[in-house]
Amino acid sequence: QTYRPVRHIIFFGFIRRSLIATQHPGTRTTDIEKWKSFSESYQESTSNINLLATVLLSANVGFLAIGSVDQAGPSYWPQKLSYLSLAASMASILVGLAVRAPRFLTTHHTLRFYCMVLVLGSPFVYFFSSVLLFINAILYHWYAHSATYQAYTALLFVIPAAFCLGIYGLITEPVTDELAAPVHITEDHGQA
Repeated sequence: QTYRPVRHIIFFGFIRRSLIATQHPGTRTTDIEKWKSFSESYQESTSNINLLATVLLSANVGFLAIGSVDQAGPSYWPQKLSYLSLAASMASILVGLAVRAPRFLTTHHTLRFYCMVLVLGSPFVYFFSSVLLFINAILYHWYAHSATYQAYTALLFVIPAAFCLGIYGLITEPVTDELAAPVHITEDHGQA
């Protein structure tokens, strides 16, 4: 369950595929049962992201309270990055609360469909942006204070973690009804 928000962050395509899966095949109508299932899954993911964004918001406030960050003035880059991260965390929380229970997709126009994908994916994108800005604020602060050991140690963990998450997102696919269905093998035609 903790990986589901990461999939939303990395790929708007996941939300797009999930919305497409709620449609009746070959028509432009929504299957109510599939929509309810998607809505419940989305609510859970959004609640998890809102919780994480709240923790990140607190971390930003704590970082801004550090004397060397606060006293450096508004031209200090780590302070600017932290304020941007704080704003992105707040945007993630506010949009996440607004779309936590996605409204029923009643229009099937292509532009409106992609607007819905954008809106439903935005809490995850805001959160991911907030994380990146916060990491950059800390790294730049360490660099500005010649704390190269801490900065390089952090980079040793952040770069491989980001690489692994990217690879994970590229090589895996979320479980859907089609993937979870049992596969029947026949002798003549392969899969049935």
